[in-house]
Amino acid sequence: MKYKLLKKDAEYFERDGIFGYNYDIKLIEPSSSFVYAELVKPHEKVKTIKHERVYYIVQGRGEFIINKRKFGVKKADIIVVPPHTEYDYKPLTKKLKVLLFTEFRSYKK
Repeated sequence: MKYKLLKKDAEYFERDGIFGYNYDIKLIEPSSSFVYAELVKPHEKVKTIKHERVYYIVQGRGEFIINKRKFGVKKADIIVVPPHTEYDYKPLTKKLKVLLFTEFRSYKK
């Protein structure tokens, strides 16, 4: 069993205003991943599928819009997005750094 995941083994992703690393954690849950991301622009509206998504705010301030409700976030806040839910989020400072636990999804183009 792997107890330590290294940045060099994570999948790097980058798209307009967002970059980060996807850490594959299939040993914990076969369809899961842990994502570190930095945003300088809004994310884009997305919808969860089977699983909730849990965000931990590492640095900065931002805003999540979940089911058309706005939630301000700052360092050390946690946001839980339920399954089958449409949401979006954006930085309100120069950069918003987040950790995300979610079902696995490749960020390759």
